[in-house]
This record gives sequence, structure tokens and C-alpha cells, in this order.
Amino acid sequence: MSVRALIVSDQPEFRQLLAHHLNLEWLDALPAEYQPATRGRLRPQFKGAAYDVVLLDHEVQGGRGLEWLEDLSERPGFPPIVYFGAATEQSRKLALVAGACTWLPRADFEHSQFTACVSDAIARRCNVLAETSRTALEPTPADRFG
Repeated sequence: MSVRALIVSDQPEFRQLLAHHLNLEWLDALPAEYQPATRGRLRPQFKGAAYDVVLLDHEVQGGRGLEWLEDLSERPGFPPIVYFGAATEQSRKLALVAGACTWLPRADFEHSQFTACVSDAIARRCNVLAETSRTALEPTPADRFG
């Protein structure tokens, strides 16, 4: 299975770093890069269905990553989001409350931390998709009268 990741950051170097980490661990990874500074916000209709995980940088649109996180995590069926924020406990707590699957310090994380977080997010996504498909296959109960 190829890992399909959407990397959201305004900084090309950071997007490339995250893509590099993905490709080191998953040789067949398919990272897609999105630059909000030039492309704007993701449309409300965007549900991220083509991705297993979203890697979101705090520094999008001048430090508005938490706003992005809240918006994206509220969308039904949206993939898990790994959030990269400031290396503080407050940043971690805010990200988790805002809907991040997990959080990593933006400036200083280990490859092993990165792969563990992404693996966890992918596992969550697989569980949600499996549950959704199982529920969709269950027959609809017949209407009962009286």
C-alpha cells in the first residue's frame, strides 16, 4: 500500500523535508504538496478522501495553522492530521484540542518520532475506512409498523 500524504506548508524547504522523511520510510510514498500562500485556503468541499494523512505546518498563512487545523478536522471523513507546531507544551495541547491526531515540534523532531506519528495516523485512517465500509455493507433494517 502506498502512503498518500498531503503536506500543507508555505515553506518549500519544510515541505521537502517532510516528503523526504516520508520517502525514507515508505519508498512508494506519494506526497502531495500544497502551498496556501499562493493557492489560498482549501475549498469547503475538499474532504481529503485521496489521502491517508495530512501533515500540517503551523506556519501556514503567517502562523494561522491552528485555524486551518480546526477547519480541516471538523470536516466529516477528513484524514488524520499530524500537526507541526512550536516546541512548547502549550502548542502541543492547543493542537490536540483543535483536532490534531498527533503533534510534533516543527523545528526539532527525530525521524523515528515522525514515522511513529505518521504510522499511527495511517492506522487510524485504515480503521475508520474499514468501519465505514463495514457499516455500508450492513443491510438497512426493514421498517416496522405496529
